[in-house]
Amino acid sequence: MIDDIAGRLKDIADAWEIFYRKTEKKAVLIERGKVKNVAQEIEEGYAVRVIVGRKVGFATSPNVNEAFEKAVKVARVSGEELSSFPEGGYTAVDGIYDSRFNDVDAEWLMNAAEAMTSPCIAINANPAFGSIEVEKIVTAVKNSSGFEMEREETSCTAFLEAVCEDSSAYEYFQSRSMKLDFEYVGKTAAELAVESRNPAKLEKRKCSVVLSPLALNQLLSYTLYQAMSAENVLKGRSPLKLGEFYGELTVVDDATLPRGLNSVPFDDEGSKSIRKVIFDKGELKTFISDYRNSLLLGIEAGNGFRDEITSYPIITPSNVVLEFERSSDVEDGALIVHSLIGAHTANPISGDFSVECMNAFYNGEPVKAMLYGNIYEVLKKIECFGKDVKQVDFTVSPSVRFGEDAMSII
Repeated sequence: MIDDIAGRLKDIADAWEIFYRKTEKKAVLIERGKVKNVAQEIEEGYAVRVIVGRKVGFATSPNVNEAFEKAVKVARVSGEELSSFPEGGYTAVDGIYDSRFNDVDAEWLMNAAEAMTSPCIAINANPAFGSIEVEKIVTAVKNSSGFEMEREETSCTAFLEAVCEDSSAYEYFQSRSMKLDFEYVGKTAAELAVESRNPAKLEKRKCSVVLSPLALNQLLSYTLYQAMSAENVLKGRSPLKLGEFYGELTVVDDATLPRGLNSVPFDDEGSKSIRKVIFDKGELKTFISDYRNSLLLGIEAGNGFRDEITSYPIITPSNVVLEFERSSDVEDGALIVHSLIGAHTANPISGDFSVECMNAFYNGEPVKAMLYGNIYEVLKKIECFGKDVKQVDFTVSPSVRFGEDAMSII
């Protein structure tokens, strides 16, 4: 069917792109320690982009013919311009597909749910809400520039929120493999909930702050990663300047990382996946970009991704690997923060943020605290990295310790 549509598009559009995605999802939902629902669903559809007289039209539909017809109509009134779609490329990536997905059934999900909730019950914590979700995604891209490729990937995600008296905590873990330690997820959430009971207000003070991989990803996703976007640079929404130094941190966007949660052979526009050094020991070298903005800035593409089949491709990080020369035990005498509340309110242009700490500890005792700071100054005040490397969403990093004057604690 795609070949038939491609033939029709050649006669009507100057350039065209057909995007196809099929997602097979199996999941179990947990409430109050009990399995509430086990479900399986399949979603598939098409997204078509056409260029007619340099104007871009975009439409989606479960039916590729319908998507094509809508896209042509949109192009006639569109304000977006583009001359072509990427010639693209393919990078072999290891560890992004697990054939054991096919073995996952209701019994597998029920057993996984029990393994995750049991550690909570064992220490009198309530596994209030959780889920385990496995996915298989097939993506295909074909365009008028000659690109035609397909990829297949899997993922497994486990999430659990535990409650104990006045305290709650959550943990989640993601993997490309179906072999995930569900007991670890439940045990970590339960222990955090128990240990976080009756937190005292931490008085205003200066001390080092340690952000867990989870908290770090929450903060960076709404600040630094937004500023790294080529589109935001072009629109004046990023303060970052090439060649300037922002501390000593090395930041690598690596879509080819073996077993990376966001590793792919090509992005959702067909651009070849690559490893990009964004910051080299603090010096800004480049930005992340989709195809259109890469042409405007003269940089490499590879970060055009779609949240859903109905979404237009937007600039999104892949696997952001953080590297720092110094690593050590990070917790002594510091405020330890497991996660943050309110990171989405940060301002990526100014870099200012104000967040509430969740499941935070100081000198081994649970505390309540707020953190204020500026991400571009905070990056200059990293003391050391821990050794607990983990990928959370985009970010691949251990816990990070920041100096006592990096953030204000109130």
